[in-house]
Amino acid sequence: GQTFSLLQALIDVKPGSDPNSINCRNKDEIITAAILTTNDFDATIIEHTTVTFEGAKETHVDKKNGQVQRHEEDADEDGDTDLVFHFRLGDTDLTCDSVDGILTGKTFDGKFLFGKDLVRMVQ
Repeated sequence: GQTFSLLQALIDVKPGSDPNSINCRNKDEIITAAILTTNDFDATIIEHTTVTFEGAKETHVDKKNGQVQRHEEDADEDGDTDLVFHFRLGDTDLTCDSVDGILTGKTFDGKFLFGKDLVRMVQ
């Protein structure tokens, strides 16, 4: 049988805000989500082109070649490098009833990645 490894990542929807309020009627709202680097996990091993959040891909693409842009920054201000993504609400499967958002992707060496954070859908 095949085995695959699943990495649990710490993700932060709307870094810096709590609760993570999203206007569920505004399909063009951009949701920022960060994969956080921790003592146990290095977010920079993620192949950013594989990452989806509730079915949506990163909205920022290079206009010349259509490649998904990579954003490395310190989203939680703890001195290390996190990966930051931007998703358009209308591209996600989130509804006004959603209570959490799931992010998936793969590492450069093919391991599967999973992260979840609470969302607060407001109307």
